[in-house]
Order: sequence, then C-alpha cells, then structure tokens
Amino acid sequence: MKLKDLFKKKVNVTIQIGEVRTPSEASSGKVPPDEAERLEGGSLEEEPTREEIIIKNKSLVSAGAWSRRNMGFLSILSSLVREYVPELKKAGIYVDEQDFMAFWSVLMFVGTVGGFFTGFAVFFSITRNLVSALVLGTSTGLIGFSLGLGAPLYYVSSKKSSRKVELEAVLPFIVERFASYIEAGAPLKELINSFKDRHIYGIWIDEINEIRKEIDLLGISPSDAIMNAAKRSPSDELSNFLSSFVLSTKSSVDLRPFINHERENIMNQKRLTIDKFLENLGALTESVISLFVILPITILTMGMIAATIGGGFFGLNPTALILVTSFVIMPLMFLVAMESVSSITPRM
Repeated sequence: MKLKDLFKKKVNVTIQIGEVRTPSEASSGKVPPDEAERLEGGSLEEEPTREEIIIKNKSLVSAGAWSRRNMGFLSILSSLVREYVPELKKAGIYVDEQDFMAFWSVLMFVGTVGGFFTGFAVFFSITRNLVSALVLGTSTGLIGFSLGLGAPLYYVSSKKSSRKVELEAVLPFIVERFASYIEAGAPLKELINSFKDRHIYGIWIDEINEIRKEIDLLGISPSDAIMNAAKRSPSDELSNFLSSFVLSTKSSVDLRPFINHERENIMNQKRLTIDKFLENLGALTESVISLFVILPITILTMGMIAATIGGGFFGLNPTALILVTSFVIMPLMFLVAMESVSSITPRM
C-alpha cells in the first residue's frame, strides 16, 4: 500500500461496553432483582456505561493518534491542537483536529530521531568516542523534538488571513444555516438572528451585526440589508450567494431548490478541493520521505563509516560531508518541505 493511500483509507470503529440500566427498567422487572433494588434505592446513578466511539473518514494515522488522546503527553498535545486548529481555520486552512495531532506527533518523532542520529553521526565521526557521541546525540535529539514541537506553532502564528479568506472559510456553514431555516419556512429576520456562535461562523458574525444595525437603526428590510452585505463583501463566492438568495426571495419563487443547489454546489467544490489536496499531499509525502529523510540519513551513515575506518568518501572529506549535510542540506530540505506543504494547502 502506498503512503498516499493511507490518507484516503476510511476507518469505522465501534466500541460497545456494557448496558444501560435505568430505574424504569428496574420497576418493569427487566433486570436482575439485586440490581433492581440498587436502582430503585438510588444507590446507582443513571450514568450510561455504554460508550460508542465512531471514527468516520479519518486516516489510519489520525485514528491511531486519536485513540491515544488521553495518554500522558498526547493529552496535553490534544489540548494544544484544540487551541490552534481554530487559528488555522481563521486563515482558511481547514484541518481536522485528529489529523493535525497525528501530523504534529509524527513531526516531533521525526525531529527527535533525526536530531539524535544527526548529532550522533557528527560527533562520533569527530571524537570517535561512543559515550560522548550518545550524550551529544541525545542533546541534539531534544533539540529536534523542540523544533518538531515548535514548527507547527510558528506555522500557525505566521499565517495571516485576509477578510476574504475568513469569509470563504465559513461559507459552507453559512449556506447550511440558510438551508435549514428555508426548509423550515422561518422568517428572514429569524434566520439573521440565528447566527450567534462566533466559534462556528467566525468573521461572518461581524457582517451579521452590521445587517442587524441596518435593520434596527435604518429600518430597511432584511433582504435589502443582506443585499448591502453582498455588495460590501470582499468574497466573490459569498457575494454571489447572498445576492442570488435575495433576488430569489424577491421573485417569490420556492427557495428550497435554489438553496439545495447552492449547498450541493459549494460542498462539491470543497470536496474536490480536499480530494486534490489529499492526492498531492500523498505524493509529496512519498517524495519527502525518499529525498529528505532516507537520502540524507544514507549519506550520513556512509560518511560516518568512512570517517570511522579513516578512508575517503568519493574523494570528499567524510567529516566535512557530514557537517554540511547535517547543518546545511537537511535544514534547507526541511524548509523546502514545509513550504511545499504550505503551497498546496487549500485556502477554504
């Protein structure tokens, strides 16, 4: 199985533990007498002991990381992920918390192993002392771990999102809210007032507040206020949706076919974007592992062997080759890999 296939592998896991007993079942005689007595006496709380965990549309790597989310350091990492993933969403980069935590864990692992091996190879080729090389390799491994931990944080903080990107990032949620209220036959003003959760709708809440001000202070109709929001929106996608919605309401036609078509169209666009991103990410992952991980480690291993036996490495100084590979080539490759991932990440 190729690495890029892992990103598309679907995993469905269901875990069932025990059964749920309630006082009503105790009185009906459906449970054993001793348990019924405890239930009716109130000594057993009505807390379910049945737990269902369904992991849908997750990669194998993220599913494995999520299943260990309460284990020590990964529990802390999970809380950090929940804090920083919303920041990525503000930049229009939609990534699942489990996938981001899996990526973060792998990055720290690679940083630790790569740092240790690099430090060990460099210092052993110079000192020929195994103990010193192990100690110094451990130090560089800790440095690599710190870099793996800090790189995603720097990546998130360095992302500057525009108003246009932030609005387009929450557009699917906006359309879904419009659709649910139109299908329920709710008034337009009630639909406007339903947008309250900034965690879900982000910067769109600011637009909603402007719409409310125009309705309450200027006394214009909800449809005209939405049209004004469409005119001042920096996002063409959102502007087209809002203006088409208002024109449909003024034409007195059934809005359900329109809203369903818009919802399906936007979701299909996002799905195609994500599918293309996953395909590119899978291919990039294979290239990164082959060129940026296996090749440098092979060069370091051969250079360390050449330095140990006192020979040359294709006419090159083994120690100089190890130093250049460790402190010049590998950092540059790491930066190239990070920039490549950034360049193919969809702004949604």
